[in-house]
Amino acid sequence: MPHAVPICYVLVDDHVYSVVDAKPKKNPLGLKRLRNVADNPRAAIVVDQYDDADWSRLCYVLLRGAAALVADSGEFDRVLGMLRRKYPQYESMQFTHAASPMIRIDVETVHYWTAGGSQ
Repeated sequence: MPHAVPICYVLVDDHVYSVVDAKPKKNPLGLKRLRNVADNPRAAIVVDQYDDADWSRLCYVLLRGAAALVADSGEFDRVLGMLRRKYPQYESMQFTHAASPMIRIDVETVHYWTAGGSQ
């Protein structure tokens, strides 16, 4: 069954990364999104642009690929720095490779749509 959640992310080459942040969670390692990656690594991300006043500006990109948890601590640290630069809120949050799972989606297909047509 598909499961959709909003995420903070960073795109690095052909990979999308998202880390489980420090907001209150009972057990971050037991989150459904992590269980889903373990059960079925097929994932999709939609990023959209909405303009209430001008629908000619509507667009989105759909990325599909294989998801996995980042196992390498060096990759984790490098990407965490990128996430912190993109999201200043992350600067004050504590992240560790052991306690803050990071998901990497290896993008395989891209579909882009604009109000003027799709690709």
